[in-house]
Amino acid sequence: MTTRELVTELMRDNPNESNSGLARIAQQDERCTVSERQIRAMASSIRGGTTSVTKPNPAATSSVKNNLKTETVTDNSKELSYKGTKSIQSLEEAIDFFKIDTDVWAVTSWTANSWDAGAKTNYQVKLKLNRIAGEVDPVKLESLFTAYDASVRKVKARKVKGAGTGVAVLSDFHIGAKVQDMMQTDDFSYDVVVDRLKQAATHINRLNYQKVEVAMLGDFIETFTGLNHMNSWQQLEYGGYGANVTIIAYNILRDFLAQIDNLATVHIVSGNHDRTTIKADIDSHGGVAQILAYMLEQTGLNIEFNHALLSKDIDGVQYIFTHNHLGLSKNDMVQTFWEYGVQGKYNVMLGGHWHSRRGKTQYKKIDDIHWDQANYRAISVAPIFTGNWYSESNGWSSTSGITILENNGDGRPNVFDFTLV
Repeated sequence: MTTRELVTELMRDNPNESNSGLARIAQQDERCTVSERQIRAMASSIRGGTTSVTKPNPAATSSVKNNLKTETVTDNSKELSYKGTKSIQSLEEAIDFFKIDTDVWAVTSWTANSWDAGAKTNYQVKLKLNRIAGEVDPVKLESLFTAYDASVRKVKARKVKGAGTGVAVLSDFHIGAKVQDMMQTDDFSYDVVVDRLKQAATHINRLNYQKVEVAMLGDFIETFTGLNHMNSWQQLEYGGYGANVTIIAYNILRDFLAQIDNLATVHIVSGNHDRTTIKADIDSHGGVAQILAYMLEQTGLNIEFNHALLSKDIDGVQYIFTHNHLGLSKNDMVQTFWEYGVQGKYNVMLGGHWHSRRGKTQYKKIDDIHWDQANYRAISVAPIFTGNWYSESNGWSSTSGITILENNGDGRPNVFDFTLV
């Protein structure tokens, strides 16, 4: 039985009873599921405007504009409100009144109030909605590629005059993250990644190297599952997870590499964000990085991939590339250089992960004298991605950048740090 049917029955059985009296009687009826105030309001409505015994709230007796309904919409949220005389007393009635498509929108909170105003009852309803994330339709997914060439094409290196070999190192792309309106952290989106990589390509090309080696040190995507952290899904591009973000990351990286003059080899390692599972111990190899390496290789690029570490002699300097999230870059650095470096050469370990620039130089120690002819160094390079709520709340922040190294002519590295905006 509905509330209206119950009140109608009570009015028929108690014709001389006031609205307040009917409300008290209704509370004793096991069929009643609403408050006395709602019973009084319903009785007043059924009587068709006759005066209720209930005293009106002086603060609420002001005239309500005729059924005032408003709607505020942002990217993925919506706020709805209503003031008027139409009875809305449940969430179901509100959804029906506002014609909310529950396959698209989820109600995150709602309030409903009513008060007697003389011979009538006024109602006020407010709802907050969030768009429900779902699989992106293939047609809609294609619209994300308007800035990219839809077909796989061969990347052709361009020959220009220059001198020497440059090693360009980039890390922590976090493609798929969506950051905006933070206090300390820059906004971030697909467009920001593309723009920063264009800046990086410009810095590389203006150094006019005869040969360019590119190292990309992992964390290519923000998350594959949406749950790297429990709240990762809250700061993602729409559809920015799973196969969708992997395909977008491929397009972004492919077009970045196509801009680099005299590109020789691309060295790729996995980061902790590149796993295809919620927990790292299930996919410790960072499967997304391996997929991207394979896809880029199909375009004709010379790709070298390892999930953990690559050690490579480039122009007389031994480079060790890793992401920095594994123990081999956190433990005894001398042991790491001994096991993965080359004796008799200058060894440089480059990694990301920390979202900050950290430099560490190891020195030989003989009879308590520190010699300045150290032959190995560990460098944490600047990230492309500067952070989100998780990093800012933990006090981690940085500026975006790219690191470029070259042989100084004596087998030691010149290191250039370029800041990206």
